[in-house]
Amino acid sequence: MPIDYTDFMYAKHYPRLRHELEIAAVEVHQNYLLEEYKDEFNYSNTQKSAQIIDGVKVLSYDNKVNLSIIANQINDASFHYKTMSLRNAYDVFLLSKKTNASTAMQHLKKLRLPLLCFIAGTHEVFNVPKSLKYLVTKATQNYLAQFQKQFTHPNLTRRKQHKWIRLKLLIKTRLYLLSKALVDTNARKWVLFRLSDPNLYKQKWKQTFNVLTT
Repeated sequence: MPIDYTDFMYAKHYPRLRHELEIAAVEVHQNYLLEEYKDEFNYSNTQKSAQIIDGVKVLSYDNKVNLSIIANQINDASFHYKTMSLRNAYDVFLLSKKTNASTAMQHLKKLRLPLLCFIAGTHEVFNVPKSLKYLVTKATQNYLAQFQKQFTHPNLTRRKQHKWIRLKLLIKTRLYLLSKALVDTNARKWVLFRLSDPNLYKQKWKQTFNVLTT
């Protein structure tokens, strides 16, 4: 079957499935995470500890904690911005009643620090509950200091700091895709396909302009 290079190879999910007469949509995920981290947290290594509830296989409580944090810290880049989604934080708080949230990610490597920092932030936001107690390290202390500093100068943080973080992440993503294209044939074909798309340049210029001006 020929490869469809119009599909974004490094997306977490396929294009949204939507029916014009329905109010909800379905997104079929091919990965939990972005390309950079997918080898560490994926279906292959999470299904081994999956639990069966009413005949349905679902993630273990540990991996529910991990995925709730990953959705915000990694996929939404909150680890870089030092921000937090209260919805994800509340999910983690509730799940901490079912499992030890601070040790759920202990088997991870690259992802462990971002996830532990989220636990630290959630611990502070929800008034230091015992179920979210975690091991304090220099890295988590530094993260919390930057996290809390944003509440003192919110406008300055959003206007200056976040703007440069967005630009940095944009450049990092482009460089990653180009480096991937040097060693992977399919990635190279996809990059060449995208570069030949006349709509690409308008779309990316608009994206870059928004990063610099918002």
